[in-house]
Amino acid sequence: MLIQLRTGHIQLYYHLHRTQQTDSPTCPCCNQHQETVVHFLLLCPAHKHARSRLKRAIGSRDLTLRILLSERTNLKHLFSYLNDTKRFAHVYGVFPPIPDKSDDND
Repeated sequence: MLIQLRTGHIQLYYHLHRTQQTDSPTCPCCNQHQETVVHFLLLCPAHKHARSRLKRAIGSRDLTLRILLSERTNLKHLFSYLNDTKRFAHVYGVFPPIPDKSDDND
C-alpha cells in the first residue's frame, strides 16, 4: 500500500481513469477535484475530520507527502487515516495496526 501511495498507482480515481477503469478522475468523496494521492491525503474536504486526527497524532499542522510517506514513525498514523476514511475498505479491508518501534522484537 505504501508503494502504491508513493507511486500514485493506487485505487484512486485519477489512476483508475488513466488506466481506463473509470470514466472520470474526479474524487467520488467530494466531487470537486481529481482524486490524486495529494488530494486524498492532504486536501479532500470530505476527509477533513480524519485529517485533523492525523495531524494531531503526528503533531504537525503542515502535512506533506514526505512527512506521511517517508517517515517511518508516521506510518501507523497514516494507516489509521486510511482506515478512518474507509476509502480502501472495499479493496483491502481494514489495515491492521502498525506496532510502535518499541514493540518490535529486532
